[in-house]
Amino acid sequence: MESYYDKDIYLPALNSQGEITGGVERWKAHREGILHQAFTLALTFEGKVLCQKRHHPVFGGFWDLSASSHPQWQNGVVVRSIDMLLPTVEREWSLPEGFVMEQPRRLGEIKYKAQHHDFIEHELCEFFCAEINLIPGYQPEVASDQQCCLPQNIQSLTPLAPWVEEAINAGVLAELDI
Repeated sequence: MESYYDKDIYLPALNSQGEITGGVERWKAHREGILHQAFTLALTFEGKVLCQKRHHPVFGGFWDLSASSHPQWQNGVVVRSIDMLLPTVEREWSLPEGFVMEQPRRLGEIKYKAQHHDFIEHELCEFFCAEINLIPGYQPEVASDQQCCLPQNIQSLTPLAPWVEEAINAGVLAELDI
């Protein structure tokens, strides 16, 4: 089976005003620091946020919220963040029988730029949250650990993904009581 990281995936590239200019291959975007769309989802369970330690070429070993990925550019059309949330959760988590994710709510967005080794994240990142009824296990291809944290304890996870730090500092995650 082909690894998710080996697949050819195109992302919506953006100009400095945040307008879509076309598609860009994802590794080119991350090697060259091309501004593109992204999203992060916080899954909540009984007042806690499910966090994952990334096992990923970009910011591997960093703590993230529940899932981070990108909308996609397919045949000249954007597959929006909101439409990519469930497929991302299904890819990144082992979902138990009876798993239910409530309708995600958009929390806001941030624009940031951060470098890690040979990769540059330069993203306009939307943040969402959704309540879940069961805690899934992580998929080893994309994560190496997980924790359910009280929102105010997320900042103690180290190292913390820069987009999560930026969102906390900008107040985007305030609805989660961080």
